[in-house]
Amino acid sequence: MDAQNNMLLNNGNPLPLIANTNPIYVYTSFSTSVNPVNIYKDSTYSISETSFTQSTFFYNGYAAVYIDYNRDGVFDPLSEMVTGGVVNTPLQSMSGSFTVPSNAQFGLTGMRVVYEVFGTASSMNPCGSYTQGETEDYLVNIQLPPCNTPPNAGTAIISDTVTCPGYTVFLIDTTHDVLYQNLTHNWQFSTDGINYSDVPGATLDTLTFTVNSNTWFRFRSTCNGGSMGIRTL
Repeated sequence: MDAQNNMLLNNGNPLPLIANTNPIYVYTSFSTSVNPVNIYKDSTYSISETSFTQSTFFYNGYAAVYIDYNRDGVFDPLSEMVTGGVVNTPLQSMSGSFTVPSNAQFGLTGMRVVYEVFGTASSMNPCGSYTQGETEDYLVNIQLPPCNTPPNAGTAIISDTVTCPGYTVFLIDTTHDVLYQNLTHNWQFSTDGINYSDVPGATLDTLTFTVNSNTWFRFRSTCNGGSMGIRTL
């Protein structure tokens, strides 16, 4: 689940927890049968794993979830274990949360869920072996989070508020939203303080502008080409 309690992945109903005729043993890849889940850098998610058995008795164990954040095809047992915990009766489930790190690589990558009967925190290994348990593989798609509406345009600073015609001023804005999807920025100017036009090509944090008359400036951030955040000087 995401922070808004939206269910992103639900791979079936585990009930009944015991005497269930549908357990899948050892290893299953759901990479093609279950659609990839979009997760965003610096965002927090909750996850739960429920175990069930064909037997009329459930043996306690341990479950862990791994995400290949650096997309190297290997689940690191330490840096890429996102959550884990004991799975005991009567609930037979483990719940946890994780935050996608800012240095995670963008794109499709693997998520592995491992349950080991009689397992412990020290025995878990994303690529290990066990006598009883199951490993399931999924795909997640690491992306930038959607841009805010309206976006934060930050605070713009100008080198001089009074100058002479033909002189240049330097403007900077480094506090606006950056790491979001579908976010664009541009500097604008006006000669009447009402009607603004884009400064051609001025999409970076800084702007050097030659002033020839009274001029107003503003920094505009746009989300999805519509919702705007504006900081006027």
